[in-house]
Amino acid sequence: MTEAQWLESKDPFDLFMVASSDAPARRSDRELRLFACACCRSVWHLLGDERSRRVVEVAERFADGEVSREELGRALVCGPGGFVSHSQRTDELVRLFYATAEPGFFVFAGQLRNLGRGWEGEMPDSDWHERWLPVWANLLRDVVGNPFSPLPVKVGLYQPSEEITRLATTAYEERCPVSGALEPARLAILADAVEEAGCTEELLLHHLRDMEPCQERTSQGYECKNGQLFYLNSGGATYHRCKGTGWMRHRGAHVRGCWALDLILGKE
Repeated sequence: MTEAQWLESKDPFDLFMVASSDAPARRSDRELRLFACACCRSVWHLLGDERSRRVVEVAERFADGEVSREELGRALVCGPGGFVSHSQRTDELVRLFYATAEPGFFVFAGQLRNLGRGWEGEMPDSDWHERWLPVWANLLRDVVGNPFSPLPVKVGLYQPSEEITRLATTAYEERCPVSGALEPARLAILADAVEEAGCTEELLLHHLRDMEPCQERTSQGYECKNGQLFYLNSGGATYHRCKGTGWMRHRGAHVRGCWALDLILGKE
């Protein structure tokens, strides 16, 4: 997979395997659990019973060390009863649902692989997958970062301060109570503070400002200049989305587990 394909892919399983190909152990249980929780929150309206929603909420708290594994287990015992139907969609939600509790690499990969595929020989629900697989792919990119652009090391990245810690903590805690999405405005303010503290890492600053690399810019054989995409082999040109900046609007929500915010908060 190329970087351009990584940025365009709508298959969360393919992205997950590429992001973990160098060392599966680099994907922490916390990271996987929060991604699974974010996927569940994206279809919150389908979790019609409070028991199911509580499992997701408890799993998020467990990820941050706020509750015990025993409490998570108690919530999980009651949780599946909250699914009101036995449709394929419900079965796929159950896969994600259990991934919030058991996010070990191989277990999680198996759950994720079956999303977008038929259940017990049935044909996949194309409308369902067309709607949600791209959403989950975007969430995964927010959590794991770009494997083609090594993540920066926090040490020496900027001058730490209590103000930056306060802004980052607030950005992490203040989120949409339903979707779990972080507030872009708070992340942008955090980016300004980090930049003023000496950070020059473009990948980090742009991600906090809700921007991502332009897919066309990363495609082999193309080059961005003055708002145009030049085909290097032919000399032709066409306008494209990033307008020559090399950056375009991030397509998904930022959620807990966002690699950039975790870097600043020192979470793993």
